[in-house]
Amino acid sequence: MDDRLALLQFLVRHAEVKGLTMELCNKSIKHRQGDPDAATRIVAKLNKLENDIESLLDVFTTTSPAISAYQQTILAVLRHECTISLNRPLLSTAKDTADYKAALQSCISAARSIINTLAAYLSNASLIVATPNPLSQKAMTPLLWPSFTWAVWQSAFIVVYAAIEGQLPKSSASR
Repeated sequence: MDDRLALLQFLVRHAEVKGLTMELCNKSIKHRQGDPDAATRIVAKLNKLENDIESLLDVFTTTSPAISAYQQTILAVLRHECTISLNRPLLSTAKDTADYKAALQSCISAARSIINTLAAYLSNASLIVATPNPLSQKAMTPLLWPSFTWAVWQSAFIVVYAAIEGQLPKSSASR
């Protein structure tokens, strides 16, 4: 495969995982399939996608980068967003169940990763000398990528919720 198409390939695979997640989590109960392994299959696809992204990024850090820091940020946020989307419905179950506890910890980890990834990108981007054309610089802001507003809002909500529930130190959440 041409390295220039790597980002598009991962975006297509992300869309597939996101679609399967939405289908699983957002259908009414009477229209859902009775397959108990559906969530496991989605988790396996998500893990495979994450491993492939990590492998690709490892290759590109040792050779000439075909994927820019901006694109790497997009891929990182989208994979964590899928984790939140998959686990978020379990947060509506009883708080004393193992599913709830595992989903909350997965969501906390993904939410913190989204926030840290975007903060790191934005702080590194501010170190770069501004280009003469301000429009080209604004186009590289990852917060303008579709669904990032949702991902940031959802991440902040999860971190605050976890702090209120005592699952995360309040000092960490307010940072």
